[in-house]
Amino acid sequence: MYSTSSSNRTLILLLKPLRSTGIGLHIAEQLAIHGAKVYLACRSEAKTLEAIDEIEKRNPPLKASGRLVWQSLDLSSICACKRAAEEIASKEQHLHILSEVSDA
Repeated sequence: MYSTSSSNRTLILLLKPLRSTGIGLHIAEQLAIHGAKVYLACRSEAKTLEAIDEIEKRNPPLKASGRLVWQSLDLSSICACKRAAEEIASKEQHLHILSEVSDA
C-alpha cells in the first residue's frame, strides 16, 4: 500500500521535453510541496532551472528547501544515462520512485 505522504522520499522524474505547462512539472511541484525531493532529469539545464524558479516563485517555502533538483540526462547516450545514475546514487541512499513523463 502506498502512503499518501511523500515526506522523506526521493523521486526522479524524467521529463522530455520539458514544458512549463506540462503535467510533469505539476507532478514535480506537488510532490515537492508534500515533502519529496524531486530530481528533474532533463537535457537542458537552463530550461529546467527556469522551470524550478517558476515553481519556487509560486511556492516560496520550496526556495531554500533543496527539494527540486536539476539532473543532467541525455537519453540518447547510454554513457550519459549511466553517469546520471551514478551521480544520483552518490547523493541518495534510496530511490523511491522513477517515472518517465513525456509532455509532448
